[in-house]
Amino acid sequence: MDDTSKLIKEWFSQRSARWLPGHSTKMDQEAFLRQTMNKRRAAVDRKVITDVQITGSRYVDNEQSIMEVDVIEYIRFLYDIGDSMEHEERFIPHVLTWQRGENEPIDHQQLNEAVHENTELINFDKDAVLTNRDYRFLYDRVLAMKYAERWWNERNREYVNMGVDCTNYVSQVLHAGGFPFTGKMTKREAGWWYQFGSKPDWSFSWSVAHALALLMINHPESFHAQIVDQPENLTIGDMISYDWKGTGQYTHSTVVTGMDANGYPLVNAHTIDSHKRFFSYEDSYAFTPSTRYLFTHFTN
Repeated sequence: MDDTSKLIKEWFSQRSARWLPGHSTKMDQEAFLRQTMNKRRAAVDRKVITDVQITGSRYVDNEQSIMEVDVIEYIRFLYDIGDSMEHEERFIPHVLTWQRGENEPIDHQQLNEAVHENTELINFDKDAVLTNRDYRFLYDRVLAMKYAERWWNERNREYVNMGVDCTNYVSQVLHAGGFPFTGKMTKREAGWWYQFGSKPDWSFSWSVAHALALLMINHPESFHAQIVDQPENLTIGDMISYDWKGTGQYTHSTVVTGMDANGYPLVNAHTIDSHKRFFSYEDSYAFTPSTRYLFTHFTN
């Protein structure tokens, strides 16, 4: 394993150079997508810092010639945009299949934003009456931002770690900012709530991107929500929902945590843990030309 560990770290170190424009390293699809996105937003990556943590390994054949290795890649981009220097961070899980005698592994991202989380939507009631809603609540964006920054790459143990965790994370941010629970905590298909305790439970809208998006669309007054047409109309603490295939099914959620030099949102997210990522996700494997966004601005 020591030799494999050394090879993996060297491979990731060389791999980090692929992101930079003009480098001779062979560019893969992900790097190509990022450079294409950067050109559109007039940004240039200047430095890429990579660190890796090997979290597990196992042989997958009787001859012990093929090994699978679990790796967490921490990557930080430093880039120029306008007159500013910005940074972005991600934690990316990988499963590498390494065959003895080979210098290059087969790289499988263990998780990605294309993972669907809509399996619990069959009985979701988008028109359900929201009970116990205090319409007078104030959304404290400072507290929401503090929570989003504290937990962008960790899991708060007060909540269940849901694996596909993007909407669970966004809901936690909203609640930290002052959003009160609504709905009966025995009816998962209605309202927006999380029940703590030895047997935690939660509404579909707490953990499922499409359910939360539908609540914002159908009950904007309950959340002081306004659906806006342009991302420039968002601010820190607002929410973006993602429909990767343009079918009307939202399967990813992020929270706005900054604006770039051009006035476009930067977001934090879970699933692939991301910090100050450009909102469009054009450098994600999940992105397609049919991708549609739901921009939700909170007015209080």
